[in-house]
Amino acid sequence: MSEEILQPQAAIIEIRAGAGGEEAALFAADLFRMYSKYSDSKNWKKTVLNCHYSELGGIKQIIFELTPHQRAGGGGEVFSEMEKEAGVHRVQRIPTTEKSGRIHTSTASVAVLPKPRKGKITINPNDLKVDTYKA
Repeated sequence: MSEEILQPQAAIIEIRAGAGGEEAALFAADLFRMYSKYSDSKNWKKTVLNCHYSELGGIKQIIFELTPHQRAGGGGEVFSEMEKEAGVHRVQRIPTTEKSGRIHTSTASVAVLPKPRKGKITINPNDLKVDTYKA
């Protein structure tokens, strides 16, 4: 593959609520708001590709794309800045849904994937191996 295709610029990010039920979904929504504000400060374009909300307005899962604006001074390597956010995030707090004031621990996973630049990919037919089987 060409070097241009392998060097991603944009990033696709998935945030998924983990352990903690409704509080984890609220935490995932907090993470999405934080990344949204950060992308605004960097002048990146944000496009939500898929989102599933919880009953209390939290986010069970969201997938969005961050790309630098072509104009208005937007730039930078989005993926290289955001890849460090990948992993499981944990919060310990007294949730608004808690009536007796106990501390809850909730998690959310963040996956950061590179979005390759558009380009032509050429696969040599000699590099392919096709096996067929009959059961």
